[in-house]
Amino acid sequence: MPLMSHPSERAYDFIIVGAGSSGAVIASRLSEVANFTVMLLEAGDDDNNWPDINIPMKAISLRRTDIDWQYMTEPQEKACHGMVDNTSYWPRGKVLGGSSALNHMQYIRGSRHDYDGWHKLGCMGWSYKDVLPYFIKSERNCQANLKRDPEYHGYKGPITVTVAEPSPIATAFLKAGEELGHAVVDPNGKNQLGFGFSPTNIDNKGRVTTAKAYLQTAIGRQNLTVIVRSHVTKILLVGSNAKGVQYTRNGQAYEVYAKKEVIVSCGAIGSPQLLMLSGIGPNDSLQKLDVKDLRKLH
Repeated sequence: MPLMSHPSERAYDFIIVGAGSSGAVIASRLSEVANFTVMLLEAGDDDNNWPDINIPMKAISLRRTDIDWQYMTEPQEKACHGMVDNTSYWPRGKVLGGSSALNHMQYIRGSRHDYDGWHKLGCMGWSYKDVLPYFIKSERNCQANLKRDPEYHGYKGPITVTVAEPSPIATAFLKAGEELGHAVVDPNGKNQLGFGFSPTNIDNKGRVTTAKAYLQTAIGRQNLTVIVRSHVTKILLVGSNAKGVQYTRNGQAYEVYAKKEVIVSCGAIGSPQLLMLSGIGPNDSLQKLDVKDLRKLH
């Protein structure tokens, strides 16, 4: 089904809020099940209207445009001392593909110790051992500088991973690290501590976003409805259960309902903001904003 301006139904099995780095993936995977009806709502624009997204060197020019939320941090006491009012500009994607359409395409999974730490804190299923199979499944590794390593890398997934031709400065930097006794490593491999060239999400000299990798093939499915320029402002709750969402498009308010689940994937800033606007969050913070507390989080 192509992009739509209005939903074709009043209720869907799944409503996904945010078509960014995670939402586009979830929409694609869920809509693989033909019996599921899936609605994907994105506050920003269709990425096809922004051809510069595809050009890696244009990344910086996409900031402070209509496909960027253009967040600014609160004034910091112990950081941002070299910036005006001690505040930092924080770009976030507002387009199909989300921040994967704005970032600098570095493919770094992160330290295994972070994942294992989350697991120890009670986030079951988030140890590095648990998440590694999903990294492998999603990856199509084309790094010419690496030996084939199926224990840590995938070669048939939708997300292309490459390494750009290293510059003389980057090559000298690695050599300097070796001279100091540091290992040259694959930052997404078994040993992550050392120096290495940074892998990127670039394919055939073009940026790879989750919209290109996942939505491009899924968007023709009849059980997937994708609506852009639709800003979700509230999760509709019945008791403590999410039953739908309220969103605005072209100044008009709409409501749509979920038969199974509402999935919030608005990013590190947008997701907690939407939860709080819906009355889900720390009681003291909600009271300051005069938002009725419907579900306390500590």
